[in-house]
Amino acid sequence: MSRGSMVMSRFKTMLREIIFIACAAFVGNVVYTIWSSGQLPYHRLFPFHAPDRPEATIGMALKLKNENFSAHPVTVTLVVSSQCQYCIRSAPFHAKVASIARAAGIPVYVATPTAADAQSYIKRSGLTASLVNWDDLNVSFRGTPTLVLADSQGIIRRMWLGMVNGDSESEILKIIQQPSLLAVPTARLSNGVRNLDTTALHKMQSERTTRIIDVRERTDFAHEHIADATNIPLPELQLRALFELNHSDLQIVDCSHTPQDDCTLALDELVSNGFEAAALNAGTFLRDVCRSTLVPGPSSCKLLSVN
Repeated sequence: MSRGSMVMSRFKTMLREIIFIACAAFVGNVVYTIWSSGQLPYHRLFPFHAPDRPEATIGMALKLKNENFSAHPVTVTLVVSSQCQYCIRSAPFHAKVASIARAAGIPVYVATPTAADAQSYIKRSGLTASLVNWDDLNVSFRGTPTLVLADSQGIIRRMWLGMVNGDSESEILKIIQQPSLLAVPTARLSNGVRNLDTTALHKMQSERTTRIIDVRERTDFAHEHIADATNIPLPELQLRALFELNHSDLQIVDCSHTPQDDCTLALDELVSNGFEAAALNAGTFLRDVCRSTLVPGPSSCKLLSVN
């Protein structure tokens, strides 16, 4: 076989592989979208409830029109809708949160799409709390229900998207009763995976080879991301992990900008495929400043800690 024929043969092989990977990623994305819209325990908002506002993330300042966070060590905000079945199913727990918060002098705000929706939700859920509209919020949310705990500066310190499990319920109630716990990062997530803070991350990186993975969409990643992170959107993770990740490395999923459900799905996906994984997440309040969407790469970003 001539040299030209060999080159052409290799080119065709590579082309077939690229097409296969692209098709598999596309199919995975479609399947994930269909599955997540019907199976995840929250009502997804497309694209968000307010596309012109940034998506709420850990470490971001939450603002409510005409409300002041400084008078309380912690504030509870519930983003719900009367049309969300998971909100109605979560109502008993939300009512318990409101009751314990009221006894502790902690304010609880229930944010709904409209005033009419608020009355409908309150009537169906029996919840007692201060009512605000989604338009009163300075950020957007991926879905309902979302439970947000903010500190006295209005900084979002904890956030749960969807129906929460028993461990999360206990954590939420404990923080409301002991607000000082709001600044203490959890050592492990509900699925048992380690949750690293900044100090633990740096120590881990000095001891072994690690890989930081950001599972958000490419446009979100381009806007801001942690230094040296690799962008593998969640729908592509299962396939790309097999080709791009090393089983001897510790795979660290950056959850500081990612909704809790997506973070958990990514970690579960990695663990189920034999990777050792950890989270960099809620409680560490990491923010990465990359203001331009034209950032050439992770090395252009500076890692900061929001206190």
